[in-house]
Amino acid sequence: MTTYTRISSMSDIDFDTLFAASLPAMDAGTYPWPEGVADEAAKKSMFAAHAQNLLDAPAGFCMKGERDGVCVVAIFGVLSSGVYSNAVGLLRSDATGSRAFIHDPEYVSSYYTFLREAGATTLQIIVPKLSAIRAYIDKAYSFSGDDVYSWRDGTYDRVRVAL
Repeated sequence: MTTYTRISSMSDIDFDTLFAASLPAMDAGTYPWPEGVADEAAKKSMFAAHAQNLLDAPAGFCMKGERDGVCVVAIFGVLSSGVYSNAVGLLRSDATGSRAFIHDPEYVSSYYTFLREAGATTLQIIVPKLSAIRAYIDKAYSFSGDDVYSWRDGTYDRVRVAL
């Protein structure tokens, strides 16, 4: 079972471990590194600043998900007028060394329940159009074609899911 709790600071998660585990996927296209940001230290600093800005935002709503006592996901976003905008996240393997849990319906259901209890009625995710995370969203989340909008000159999709 995945248990979500709201976080208010980077010290609430093991940022270094989550970032290191997420970096290969981010480098493969799930995070838009600007030109010139090439080494791991620069990427880590940039991502940490992005996450911290969301933690500090007036409507910032950030969380961690734990399975079997291991923090496997940290999600940074904004909750406003019932819409939770999932901006960025970090993901790592669970205690068994696997990430297969992300395909477990319970994982998604727990996430939806946590967001609904926080007052969200809609989940909004902006993802690179041709990325592994976009393919995952197609399989894991329920939405219709009318809930997908092209964004940023067609490079990204904005997916909206009713909770």
